[in-house]
Amino acid sequence: MTLFTNSRGQVRLAAQQHRRIRRAASTPAALVALIHDTIGDAEETFLNDYDALAGTAGAETAAIAARDGADATFEGETRVTLAVLRARHGAAAVEALRAAIGGRPLHKVFDEPAGAQVAIFDRAFAVLEGRADLTLPAELLDTLKALNDALRAAVIAAERGTADRAVKGLQVAASERAFVTRYRRLLRLGALTLGEEGMLAHFPQFERRRPAGKGSGR
Repeated sequence: MTLFTNSRGQVRLAAQQHRRIRRAASTPAALVALIHDTIGDAEETFLNDYDALAGTAGAETAAIAARDGADATFEGETRVTLAVLRARHGAAAVEALRAAIGGRPLHKVFDEPAGAQVAIFDRAFAVLEGRADLTLPAELLDTLKALNDALRAAVIAAERGTADRAVKGLQVAASERAFVTRYRRLLRLGALTLGEEGMLAHFPQFERRRPAGKGSGR
């Protein structure tokens, strides 16, 4: 067992214990002063960043689910639109739409990432609107345009969610490093000031990290 941390979960436990030690009336004044001098507000910064990162995970997951839902809706409605076009306006109308998306099979288009699909259909709508020789039902195209716009918004929201989580991840990594550096200094100074038993009475212990490549010891 060791007082030193070797994972983010352990760092979090250590930071939470620091928070409790600061607030406990029974904590020796010498230890409070030592924590103040060595840790400062590093544990609060790390814990706040950790909580912020955890919050972005849920938001990112929800945004990705919303994007995937909008993607599925757009695909389904596009297939319905093609069926209606064929039934009401013949194969020429269907081929016009297919040509506008690059002439590729529809399933290939929907295999693309959602953002790429939005761009493909943006171009397709512009092509179709420029076809003076072609008359397509405006209500069907307007529906697809609205769904494409909804998919665009969902893609942007998902990208922002992912980017926000990445930023929060960098922040928590930085504040974790800062806290661990100060925490290790605290443990060394605390052992000199309070003795090993004094430190064990206040700080959590953790399993020592097994060296890489070693067996289980059995």
